[in-house]
Amino acid sequence: LSDDLIKDGEEVKTAENCNAASLFDVVLPLPGHAVSIPAWASSLLEEQGIDLAIFAVCEEWHLPGAYRSLLGRVGDLQHEGQEDGSVRVSFSLGTSCYATMALREILRKE
Repeated sequence: LSDDLIKDGEEVKTAENCNAASLFDVVLPLPGHAVSIPAWASSLLEEQGIDLAIFAVCEEWHLPGAYRSLLGRVGDLQHEGQEDGSVRVSFSLGTSCYATMALREILRKE
């Protein structure tokens, strides 16, 4: 979508302002006062009565928000058959990625 957020180096842009991007470049905002929110997400927040301005008025906490990748890549994937018939799998993941989700995708039968 044209208002999806794309991580371009250290900068976050809308998809319409990027020359080329893959699905691995799409980021989702974690709400806060310093993040850009796509129109589709703003609509959802409004429907739930959530105003992002509340993140800027709290003096006790600094809640700027952040961005998380929609998809992550598995790196250094290795597998080894064991004598008992099981398989040992090892891999690396980036920050904020979950091994259980990666294993689900690796082991999924189509």
